[in-house]
Amino acid sequence: MGYPYNDLIAPVVLMNNPGITREEFVMLLDKTHSSNIYEYKTEELMDSYTEKNEDWKYHDGLKGLADILGIQYSQQFKKLQISRIDKNGLVVHAPYVLPGEINANYKFEVVVHEKNVFEEPKIEESVSWNKMGVGDIWEHPMGGSMPGLVLKIYKEKKYRNRKNNRDDSDSPDYFYKMKIRPIRGEYREELFNSEQELYEKWPRFDPKFNRDWSQKSGFLTTAYDVLSKTKFLWVQEKDKYYFDERTLENISAGFSCSSSFGYTDLILTSEAVKHNAWKVLSYKGLQHLNDFLKQFPDVISVYEKAIWDSHTSLVAKSKQMSVSEFLRFRLLPQNNLTKSA
Repeated sequence: MGYPYNDLIAPVVLMNNPGITREEFVMLLDKTHSSNIYEYKTEELMDSYTEKNEDWKYHDGLKGLADILGIQYSQQFKKLQISRIDKNGLVVHAPYVLPGEINANYKFEVVVHEKNVFEEPKIEESVSWNKMGVGDIWEHPMGGSMPGLVLKIYKEKKYRNRKNNRDDSDSPDYFYKMKIRPIRGEYREELFNSEQELYEKWPRFDPKFNRDWSQKSGFLTTAYDVLSKTKFLWVQEKDKYYFDERTLENISAGFSCSSSFGYTDLILTSEAVKHNAWKVLSYKGLQHLNDFLKQFPDVISVYEKAIWDSHTSLVAKSKQMSVSEFLRFRLLPQNNLTKSA
């Protein structure tokens, strides 16, 4: 009938706090605790959590919020991230940022592609996905070789009907023996200990700049988006965010493979967040649902009402009831729902 899910934390926060700013949204998400990798033991407390096992999408500041809301990259950022072509016709990639490695003494690394350098010519024997000619750039080396400028072709072999075989559709089409002039990219690495340091030097990576916060609507991402025909929608008005009530018109009563999360799931997740029951918002958290309901008996009546609300609504829709008919129908005892349907 319904279960709490960690994927519904963001929709719940927005539903329960209409008209919040993006900064308030970030703060409220950061107060939650959940994990899709940690399995709690029976004896652990309902409000237990371990920081290292957290769902970090809820604790990644504005960047995390932008990903959750599906905020698109800004046009200014897209322009800055366009690769350029050098005087030799070679690609020089735009700078990009990487998180620090585990146990590293820095938190962020910016990689800057400064230029391309030609090495001494060499003979190369390898496959290619494209037909090559003198003057072309061989771009997909294998076995540790570098890409290079083709100077001379000694041998070309075309594999027969590779792309007519479905299993080999991604296989290379040619084999070459050729003289190339290898191309080595020269890169510079810059290390930073905090977001503040990173954004001061590279403001383009600041989510305040690189995302289009003027976006007026969208949907909150969940792990089941690819299965879902409906979305948990949001709208933005004057820099404040609201849970789009059209969501409630579209979602199912509860989780199903065809429609993803439903209304009862949303309500139970809301109750779990309200009671700091992080244990049920974890990997295999459903095994602790009965303990959650026993520990917080007030949730049971909320849960039962959610079931009643969702199913009477579905019945009313199926019968194309008017609002007044629906309200009269709602006065029926709950145990007559099936008979009436």
